[in-house]
Amino acid sequence: MEELLAIPVTEVEQCFHHWQGMSNEHVVWTSMKCCSGDTTMVLSVCVGVHIGAWTNYQLGVLSESPDSPPYAIIWPSYEMLGLSALRTVIGFCCMIATRALCKSASYATVCTLLHLNSQELQQSQNSIENRQKITVELSYKFITYALLGFNTLYLLPSVFRLMGIERPTFYTEI
Repeated sequence: MEELLAIPVTEVEQCFHHWQGMSNEHVVWTSMKCCSGDTTMVLSVCVGVHIGAWTNYQLGVLSESPDSPPYAIIWPSYEMLGLSALRTVIGFCCMIATRALCKSASYATVCTLLHLNSQELQQSQNSIENRQKITVELSYKFITYALLGFNTLYLLPSVFRLMGIERPTFYTEI
């Protein structure tokens, strides 16, 4: 198996496997372990959040608080709780819609850019040898979840501001 990369495990892992009665020759790292998409999703959400914060900064919507420290604690009123629930529901619905639309659009776009048939690729087997499927899946996950991070920090707060339901201190938290 030339696809398996035997990378030495740490001493902690060796002790753990020894304790379980396993020999260290069975502990092999494969590149498939990193291709599950979890790492891609975490990284892409962070990228999207940073791009959203950068966009807020570049557009000048961030400002310092008009109050000087120490800041007073704003206790939530019933109106604030209602607006918070409304923002949560609207935000959740927008995130679901964004994920659904972006997932299918980015999958098709990446397949088109790589000159692949998306229908055949979706039905193909998940394996380490199927490099094209891994490439397409990691790419569409990165695009989709980066957009979700961007929406969280830039787009949805802007929509809430236009609707008049924004959190008053959102843009002063520098």
